[in-house]
Amino acid sequence: MAPTPAELADEASAWAIGGGILTFALFPLVLPIVLLTGVHAAALAAGYEDHGGPGERAVYHPGYYGAFVLDPDGHNVEVVNQNR
Repeated sequence: MAPTPAELADEASAWAIGGGILTFALFPLVLPIVLLTGVHAAALAAGYEDHGGPGERAVYHPGYYGAFVLDPDGHNVEVVNQNR
């Protein structure tokens, strides 16, 4: 059975936050939209600043769906799904 959106969001929180530091991985597969949204929410919960909520950015190209946060040092962190 496929995981529920809530389970995926919990999974995102579990691996996205470690000791108050947002970590990331490059996935060879498409990051599901619900997981992308969970990573963004987990980053905000860890104190990162919102720099663009989850959504399609057609200005980049059709199907580009991303979310952005700023880390404590002001670096832009992006999670993206380019195959929506």
